[in-house]
Amino acid sequence: MKNRIPQLDSIRGLASLSVFLHHIYLATPILPIIFWQSPLRIFINGRGAVLLFFVLSGLVLSLPFFNGKPIPYFTFLIKRVFRIYIPYVISIFVAIAACSFFSTDIKFDNSWPDGFWKVNPNINSILEHMNLVGNIHTEYFNTVIWSLIHEMRISLVFPFILIVVSRLNLLSNLMLCISLSLIAGLNDIIGFQHQNGFNTSYFDSLHYLSVFVIGALLSKHKKDITIVYKKISTKTKWTLLGGSLFMYTYSAAIYSFLDIPFNDKVADYGITLAAAAIIVVSINSVKLANLLTNKPIMFLGKISFSLYLYHMTVLLSSYNILYDAV
Repeated sequence: MKNRIPQLDSIRGLASLSVFLHHIYLATPILPIIFWQSPLRIFINGRGAVLLFFVLSGLVLSLPFFNGKPIPYFTFLIKRVFRIYIPYVISIFVAIAACSFFSTDIKFDNSWPDGFWKVNPNINSILEHMNLVGNIHTEYFNTVIWSLIHEMRISLVFPFILIVVSRLNLLSNLMLCISLSLIAGLNDIIGFQHQNGFNTSYFDSLHYLSVFVIGALLSKHKKDITIVYKKISTKTKWTLLGGSLFMYTYSAAIYSFLDIPFNDKVADYGITLAAAAIIVVSINSVKLANLLTNKPIMFLGKISFSLYLYHMTVLLSSYNILYDAV
């Protein structure tokens, strides 16, 4: 498995599009029944898309390590800063400018956009956003940054986590994941730390770290996974893909109806394991690889980060400018 896998860029692009469509869905009251109660739900599964991002990050960031070419820690950090923090800062200042020029006092009939751009930019809110690893009020300017907060926090410790993952067997690593999520779940009950934004507590990062570890396990066991995949029948491969797409789409809905402890965390594991299986099929299936590497989808992969970073700024600007006109 090479460090650069074109299919994974395409998957990231499709996931970014899914987040964009998810936010359009939330802002458009007429759409919920049409999408949420049908298989079309997969196209607006923003929660699943972000977990897919995290699995992909865990996989891609761990490939050099498990390929025997680990990146020195400070080199790794510098690369992550240029990959995440610099584009993030630029996008935040664009969002701040848009908020300053376009935000209004309009009430959007208690719809989802009402929760954003309600604070005028000031020195405190701007400085808060300069600390990407902080407990940021994500609703102030650009709510999608919550996932980048976890990406940056986890980047600080991930090289050390990989050492642990490399020394533990599969079962022990899975128990590590569950333990991290249980600690995060305790914060939901006891409230050790309040989250200022959407899922921005440090305990939330522990839970999402477990998703990164699942991605790292795909890298660690890549050879065994490939051998097993090639041995199974075509029917089993289709069943794996179909079942994974189903769980990716409906895990959150299924577990929301179950009265079990930490049902949101359990749902995330359903989505995460499904995302991992989708990635495995995408890498090993020639047909799916050909589909994912066609030009339109590859282009979507190239613009995925920009699409993710800027779509909310465009949506909120459009809402504020056009709301009275429609």
